[in-house]
Amino acid sequence: MDLSLIISLLVVLTIGGITWFFIRRFITNTTNEFREYQPALRITNLSIMNTGDMITVTPEVENL
Repeated sequence: MDLSLIISLLVVLTIGGITWFFIRRFITNTTNEFREYQPALRITNLSIMNTGDMITVTPEVENL
């Protein structure tokens, strides 16, 4: 095999690995920030109303 082919393959794999690392880090940080801003809720009661062929579910929600 040609040496330039091996070197170019190693360069592409290195750049791809670094890119994958930073993308995963960005996704993890974004997910954690999103979860921090979500309120902690608990469903305390579910009311279900059945009218013919339609079911309506109404939850009672409270903050924790």
